[in-house]
Amino acid sequence: LKKDVFAILEKGTDELALMHMENAGKEYQIGRWTQVDESVGVMSSEKIGEMAEDIFYEVGMNAEYRANQYIQTRTPFMVSKPGNDIIRLNQFLRLMRSDGVDEVSSMGYVLSLMDSGLFAMNLELDHAGQRTQCVLKAGELSTFVLPRRFSVLVPALSIVERGYLQKGNDKKSVVSKFIDFLGIYCPMRGDCGEEDFELLDKLKRSKASLLYMYAAGQSFQDWNVDLLTQEERYFHGRNGAGKFDNARYLSWESNEKRRENYYSYCAKMFLRHANT
Repeated sequence: LKKDVFAILEKGTDELALMHMENAGKEYQIGRWTQVDESVGVMSSEKIGEMAEDIFYEVGMNAEYRANQYIQTRTPFMVSKPGNDIIRLNQFLRLMRSDGVDEVSSMGYVLSLMDSGLFAMNLELDHAGQRTQCVLKAGELSTFVLPRRFSVLVPALSIVERGYLQKGNDKKSVVSKFIDFLGIYCPMRGDCGEEDFELLDKLKRSKASLLYMYAAGQSFQDWNVDLLTQEERYFHGRNGAGKFDNARYLSWESNEKRRENYYSYCAKMFLRHANT
């Protein structure tokens, strides 16, 4: 099975897409991963929230990239230059509107994410110093967005970073290939749950943004820590009455650990074949 997957990966994107079309209806058909919201034309609140988070992740990582460039090139930091960690409110609303989200809904997510600490809202003069504009300043927590979203995959991605020994390959290209490997290998094994199908679909769509961390001087090993907040623990432990149920939380935690181990096993399978 692993050899078949690597053979598929070598075919390239066009043939890979054709293979999925030819296997329509089989359990590992990729098309099933993205049919939930699109099929009924209704965008879920979770998807809208993730779209908003992704914008601030990009802004935050752009700031990390610029900071890393200052360090690598020893370029003096100029206080007078506009910040790389801000986005104008009207620009954010325009981006959300381009994805089909109205301004009222977008402002709701602005308030929610600001309360979560992803960014702060400030008033600043425009570049010409003529008008006051509302800007959203990404905080450090904005860079946590994707590592937290894919937290069950971070240990596996860290294993790939540490374990790939073949010369002539950088971390980014190796991890990129592993992400492609996961998208085929896991569904073909036939032991993926619905939550894994959804996760792998999100991983496929977020691949470029996730790998951008390398340009910012980061790695998945840096993020291989407990990223769960107390609020999230409470959310996963709530019972039907809205109260925290420790047994319910421990059941969720056990399932997350099982998934981490599953993806770590996939990483070891990938390395075993890739290093031979």
